Amino acid sequence: MPSPVRRILDTWVANVNRGDISATTGLYALDAVLLATFEAVPAATPAAIRTYFEMLGTRADLSVELDEASIAEHGQAISGLYTFSHGNGPERTSAPSRFTFVVD
Repeated sequence: MPSPVRRILDTWVANVNRGDISATTGLYALDAVLLATFEAVPAATPAAIRTYFEMLGTRADLSVELDEASIAEHGQAISGLYTFSHGNGPERTSAPSRFTFVVD
């Protein structure tokens, strides 16, 4: 059975893949800081985090896929690699990235 931290990560992935902005942003604490894949500036308020995910939602066929072999848990933190993909056909682009979630 997955740990509570892993279940939160899996829920985040499912929410992003469904395009459910409210459910995704609801996973972030009020004082969370998001070091986002597609932004140079940290999102340090709930409004900034929501704006980031709204921007992601404008990308056609957005999906995120975990690299299962890279995932490691460290107490209340989980880190690893994932790939964001978006677009259709030959225009589909991928952005391999790293992540760390700290769960309170």
